[in-house]
Amino acid sequence: MRLIYKLLFPTLIVIILINLLVGMYITNFVETEATDRHIKTTAHSIQQMTPKHITAEDFNNGDPDVFQEYMDAIKSEEVLKIKAFDTDSKIIFSTDKDNIGMIADNPDYDTALTGIVVSEINSPEKERSNKDLEGFDQVIEVYVPISYDGKIKGVIEVYYDLDTVNEEIKTTKRLVMINSGILTFTGFLSVIIMMYLVILRPISRFKRELKDNQPLSVNSDDELGDLARSFESLRNKISKSMSRIKSLLEQKNHFMNRLAHDIKSPLTPIITMAQLLGKKVDDPNEKKKAQIIERNAKYMLSLIQDTLHFIKSDNSRNLKDMQHVKISKIVSDIILLNQVQIDEQNIKVKNQIKDTIGLFCEELKIKEALNNLLINAMKFVPKNKGIITFGSDETDEKITIYIKDNGIGIQKKDLDDIFKEYYQVNKIKVKESHGLGLSIVKKIVESHKGRIWAESDGTGKGTIFFIEFLKKK
Repeated sequence: MRLIYKLLFPTLIVIILINLLVGMYITNFVETEATDRHIKTTAHSIQQMTPKHITAEDFNNGDPDVFQEYMDAIKSEEVLKIKAFDTDSKIIFSTDKDNIGMIADNPDYDTALTGIVVSEINSPEKERSNKDLEGFDQVIEVYVPISYDGKIKGVIEVYYDLDTVNEEIKTTKRLVMINSGILTFTGFLSVIIMMYLVILRPISRFKRELKDNQPLSVNSDDELGDLARSFESLRNKISKSMSRIKSLLEQKNHFMNRLAHDIKSPLTPIITMAQLLGKKVDDPNEKKKAQIIERNAKYMLSLIQDTLHFIKSDNSRNLKDMQHVKISKIVSDIILLNQVQIDEQNIKVKNQIKDTIGLFCEELKIKEALNNLLINAMKFVPKNKGIITFGSDETDEKITIYIKDNGIGIQKKDLDDIFKEYYQVNKIKVKESHGLGLSIVKKIVESHKGRIWAESDGTGKGTIFFIEFLKKK
């Protein structure tokens, strides 16, 4: 259902925007149309009624009684004020008697004399002295040309109440907004239903079938159907490839185990014979040769054992015998295990792991990982001056174990590579290292859902290895 939440919000926004734009267009159209309709109706009514009450000569004579009768005939609640002009711009009649006889100075009047109906929407605030317009919010001034036999004889100016029109427009706007809201809801609901039927339901079915490891049911010829068929084809190819890879790995491991066993078998007597030979001969050169044979045979034996161990760690990612153990106890055990080598090198190994630090893990594997890190540190710290420290840190979410030494350090360019298989740093100084110990540690840590990394300021600055585990919730 997460996909629908991503689609709903932008869809809703688009629908609302479309409805707002359509609503604005409709209301603007209604407002303009209503105003134009009233102007046209007013102009048409005046143009039709004027010749029935006033003659062309009346525009020349300006008889007040004639115009008063005419004004009484056309005036209504919506007509607020009326003026009559002759062709010389003179006001020959007005409901405001003070205006009679004045000369109009208005471009709208001049335009009306050309035969065009002119209108202008004004606020009565502009004409505060005009008492006829008090109490109204908006009025329309309409200039209507009056013609006889095709000749314009004058202009009738009408002040028309726009408040009534505005009320009609407001009512129409409310109806438009209500309909827009209904359309928005209906459109949104329709989109949700369509998305569910066309997209979400097939995807949910695919997800369920994938979870149950069933073939994807494809019933459509659309893009979702193409996607399902492509995915099914890819899954079949991956399944075949995985089976092939598994078979090859099993063959490789079988071959490596057999090869290691065949090579390992003669190494033990070679080491024994080299040790005996070194004790029996008195010639220093011969004794040195025996020591070289012994050292290289031991190196080969160590390499084979680590290779077998590496293969074993690679094949046993599934953890067994998980239990809660104290890290400080594991560190104490591995220090005791390596005490002879520690004494021979005359170095210090400190266990500063807090007694409260515990980890839910496979104890033997974690012990192996920490032991490999200790052995690795012992290879690179100076004799008689070496210091190796185990420490820890704990938060509400994770446990961090670190192993710090004052050894030869690691260049920054090598820090990302030291956990690779058979990768070696400082090969000349440590010939007995064959580059599998740290890769084994990494596999063990990752099998416990942890991560490991190293930090060093460079050559001669020592190294710190960090192991981080999330607390089990």
